[in-house]
Amino acid sequence: MSDTLRYFAEQARALNLELQNLKESPVEDLRAFTEQVLTELVALGLLEDTSSIGCYTHYAGKGGDA
Repeated sequence: MSDTLRYFAEQARALNLELQNLKESPVEDLRAFTEQVLTELVALGLLEDTSSIGCYTHYAGKGGDA
């Protein structure tokens, strides 16, 4: 098992998240866990970080207007 999966398991245990009780889990705990998972996936390059989209436009300079 990878270190990342162990980390996710530890975080789920710390938040008392269990599959059979997921519907009763506090929304704040689910959000916290989801944020951790998504942050790690972005860090691993498995998901694109879209939080900065719209802040700037990359222009390749191929002539004409952007």
